[in-house]
Amino acid sequence: MFVLRFLLAMLIAYFAGELVKKIKFPAIIGWLIVAMFLGEHGLNLLSPELVSTKVYQSLMVLMQILVGSMVGYKLVYRDIKDSISKVFAMGISDLVVTFAVVTGAFALILHLLGLPIIAALLFGGIAIATAPAPPVSVVEQYDCSGPLSDSVPSMTAFNSVMVNIVFFPLVSVIGAVLNESSTSVLGSLLIMILAPILLGGVIGLIAGKLVGKNTSKQQSFLIYLFTMLVIYALDNYLNWQVFTETQMMSLLAGIAGSCAFMNVVDPEKVPSLQMDLGPIHSYALMIFIVNLSIHLNPAALFDGGMLMVAYILIRALGKYLGCYLGAKISHAPKVVEKYMGVIMMPHSGVSIMFAGIAAYNLMGVYPELANLLQITISAAALIIEIISLPLAGMVYRKLGEAGKEKEKLARQEDLLPS
Repeated sequence: MFVLRFLLAMLIAYFAGELVKKIKFPAIIGWLIVAMFLGEHGLNLLSPELVSTKVYQSLMVLMQILVGSMVGYKLVYRDIKDSISKVFAMGISDLVVTFAVVTGAFALILHLLGLPIIAALLFGGIAIATAPAPPVSVVEQYDCSGPLSDSVPSMTAFNSVMVNIVFFPLVSVIGAVLNESSTSVLGSLLIMILAPILLGGVIGLIAGKLVGKNTSKQQSFLIYLFTMLVIYALDNYLNWQVFTETQMMSLLAGIAGSCAFMNVVDPEKVPSLQMDLGPIHSYALMIFIVNLSIHLNPAALFDGGMLMVAYILIRALGKYLGCYLGAKISHAPKVVEKYMGVIMMPHSGVSIMFAGIAAYNLMGVYPELANLLQITISAAALIIEIISLPLAGMVYRKLGEAGKEKEKLARQEDLLPS
């Protein structure tokens, strides 16, 4: 019964994605919106009982690894070496400016509302996070290439690592101060971040070396898939049997494994591998997004209020200024300078997870503030996703980086007199 309900839910999500594509929107918007009505707040096809089963949780780990591989397989050093310094500058600037702008603004807002301003640090720590999968999925769907879209996988991968390095020590210290407890921040970070990167990186490196010049296209593809399954099996074992208190971030294992694999195989095999993996990544991303979105309550859109609006606008300002200044300092192309802040807006999934952790740390001392933070972030994440992803698609089409737009521009150039 659980299997049939799961398959029906995914079928509904798939057709919702196909429907929104008809109106030139990214499929992920359809998945996200319909998923809210597939969980406990709607049809209950994906009920709390189903999603709490070990089989379902294990399947979601595999989806995280495959979605991570969708980010990692674009991080081929020879392709991105010229932009690494620019990505680093933009990434750091994005984090610092967004954190400063959101924390400063919310310190003032919370003070005016008579609420503890220490929570402003939590709003700032959550705001810096960009959901890694949605921006990359838009690039994939529109078959984008160009200065802006080529920088997106590197930026999202960098953000995925850095936001965890910033957020978890921050929330641990605040939790320790509020609850008068102590916590091992360094140990948790090593397990959450370093362990999956090492796991994926080492296995991806070894597997990539097995693909020789004479290895066929089909064999290379199967070796890659087997590599992801090995990473998944070891990740599952370590999280269930070894790291029982602090879990490894499976997404990072997928990013590291895919990145290592693609950087050691024969360069001629990379494009065909990337093309063949497209459908697998697309279905994995759909399941991943649906799983994240089933916990969202559509009623949160109405509960967020003005604080939600303030968060959306202030975060957007911080993201845009951060990316703009980083691009300016690093002399990135003008299109990157102008639009990277827009592309880095998506916030769902990671922000909701962070909000839950932050609320847990506030609950014992400031329960009302904990609920307010969680409602605000959940509602804002929904709105940001619905606005930012179609906007990203429009940007790529406007710049001529989307596949069909590139063909159109090429045809126009062919018509020009030589």
